[in-house]
Amino acid sequence: MENRLIKITDSKLTSLAGMDIPHDWWSRPFEYSCALGFAEPSQVVADMGCRWMYRPFKNALAEIVGTVYAVDANSKLLEQQKPDNMEFIVAPMESTPIADKSCDRVFCISVLEDIQDPIPALKEFARILKDDGRIVITMDIPYDTDKPCPRYPGMNMATFIKAMGEADLVFDGSVDLKRDNAVHHEGWNLCVFRCVLKKQ
Repeated sequence: MENRLIKITDSKLTSLAGMDIPHDWWSRPFEYSCALGFAEPSQVVADMGCRWMYRPFKNALAEIVGTVYAVDANSKLLEQQKPDNMEFIVAPMESTPIADKSCDRVFCISVLEDIQDPIPALKEFARILKDDGRIVITMDIPYDTDKPCPRYPGMNMATFIKAMGEADLVFDGSVDLKRDNAVHHEGWNLCVFRCVLKKQ
């Protein structure tokens, strides 16, 4: 996959796992559509930072794959209903009880931008990933780097790339950071970078 900003011409979903995606989830229709393309039958996957308030992505994964580890640090996650092939794990995504090299895919949808240092999280993703597995990430980054981001800071790409190196991860495919036709939130000065990582 080309690792790049999500574009207005990319495919998007209006509903997922029986839930209509709210209009103010401005980038999720595109993020979910992109990420689900990497889910396949019989896979063991982790949804890191799946959110304690309901988000449909982990349930959509469960409709496709063999096993889903739904990981969130907030114990309110346990109040949600789950299908039989999903295991709730209450733990920070930087430190989980998931076994080494047990996951075919590690998904992290719009979470990394919320933490100061992505290195521990990426190292954990790499630890639980099979040698031939892939990490699928979407994250907010600043749209206009010369302007402030008034609500959420977004992930600094230089910080992210440095963290990848610390975790012995590399991009799977080409990289393009051009802003042309990027889906973005004008008020928050944010756009969304999508990428797939693999072990070196």
